[in-house]
Amino acid sequence: MFLVTVRSMTDFLDEKKREIKGRMEELSALIDELKSRIAGELEPLEAEHRQLEAALRALDGVDGRGAGRSSGRARSSGGGSG
Repeated sequence: MFLVTVRSMTDFLDEKKREIKGRMEELSALIDELKSRIAGELEPLEAEHRQLEAALRALDGVDGRGAGRSSGRARSSGGGSG
């Protein structure tokens, strides 16, 4: 009786291992597929993020009152030779 129980337990465990391995293979395939899909969708978002970072760096220090301008010349309002 004990031998049958041990064998049954071994068979049960082997079956569970097979089920787990099978599910892991399914998940690996799904993960790989999603990674490839997401990579294509993330690229434009990452590019936009980089552009926004660059815009913030460019605006850093500009307060809207002319501060941060590199030129010391005042803007002319006319179209002359100023």
